[in-house]
Amino acid sequence: MMNRIIALLKGGVSRRLRQFGLDAGALAFAVLTGCVAIGFATFAAYELIRQTQGRVAAALIVGAAWGLVSIATWISIVWRSRTAPRRNAASAGSTPSDAGLAPVLQAMAAAETPQVRDALGAAIHFGRSLSPAESLALAFAAGLLVGRRRGE
Repeated sequence: MMNRIIALLKGGVSRRLRQFGLDAGALAFAVLTGCVAIGFATFAAYELIRQTQGRVAAALIVGAAWGLVSIATWISIVWRSRTAPRRNAASAGSTPSDAGLAPVLQAMAAAETPQVRDALGAAIHFGRSLSPAESLALAFAAGLLVGRRRGE
């Protein structure tokens, strides 16, 4: 049963890593093509303004427009960083999704003995009552105990 659970976990991790790589590559391509598009749009705006207003005025107008974009971006970053603690506090009470655990839970629940099902239910209830830091400390302590017992 443990081999089956480990195989499920390994398959999920490799699938997630592969999807992360694809998403990161697509995002990098989108950012790169967006930068090229912004460059061409800036040049086209400069040329259009240059024909009617002259070179100096066109450079000033395009520079001022990008200055306004950078100021607006800075304001949104500052505003977002000030509202982040409130958003984090509001989401602290929500429970995490069990979607990643579904295959593992199904494999464990497939066991025919009621003792295993009861133990699984108790473990899930106990695990949800712990904070992430407490879960990490408990997992670390359990790993040390299991490692010591195997070494003997």
